[in-house]
Order: sequence, then C-alpha cells, then structure tokens
Amino acid sequence: PPPHPTNHKLRANMICQNICVFSGRAGKDPESISVGESTVIKFPLAIDSPKRNQDGSWDSNTSWADLEYWEQGESTIGNRIRKIGKGYVVSVHCTYRTNKKEIDGVNRTFYSFKIQNVFLTETKKQETDDIPYE
Repeated sequence: PPPHPTNHKLRANMICQNICVFSGRAGKDPESISVGESTVIKFPLAIDSPKRNQDGSWDSNTSWADLEYWEQGESTIGNRIRKIGKGYVVSVHCTYRTNKKEIDGVNRTFYSFKIQNVFLTETKKQETDDIPYE
C-alpha cells in the first residue's frame, strides 16, 4: 500500500534538511575571532577525492571547505575545535550557507559551513603513500 500522506511529508522533511558531513585534514590551526558577545572559531578543511588513473596509479583532487563555529561562552564543541592542529584528521557535521558579495564590480558567491559537531579522528599525519585506496 502507498505510504500514509502524513508519514510521507515527515520523511520528505527529514530528507531535505541542511546537513553536511565531511572528513578531511585541517588546513591550519583554528583561529578565534571575537564578534560582539560571540566567538567565531574558523579553520579550512582539505577534503580529498582520490581518483584511479588508467595506469592504476592514484591522483588526488583536493577541495577546501571553510568551517566556522559560533560560540557564546565556553562550550564542549569549541574546546574540541581548539585542540585541532594543522594536518589533524577530523569529521564534522555542519550546515551549508552561501554569502554573496560584490567585489571590484563583480558579484561573487562564497560558501561556508557552520559546524554543529566535530570529531577528532587522527592527531598526526600518517604516511599513506604505500597504502593504496580500495
């Protein structure tokens, strides 16, 4: 039987939420900036997209996500982010946002991701050159 209309709407709303999940390496140590009563903690995340070449070797295309966490007072998530160092592997749950600005007469779109939660998965870079992607 077809789903009940109310249940279908509930499922559609849950599917259409603004949720992003990334795993990657911190591009630099987090930076804290005071904004009024809040603190914004920011850092870039390098996200690897490995691709196998025809000869069997691997290439990596790296994308960058600008991550930010808005903190009012001290928080557990903020303290976790402060422990991240450049090169650390982290997983983040975040929401997506665009900002549009005119710069030098050109309309530009900037993408940012607001952190909802962060998980530290590796504290130092491991050598992976000899480990092939599966």
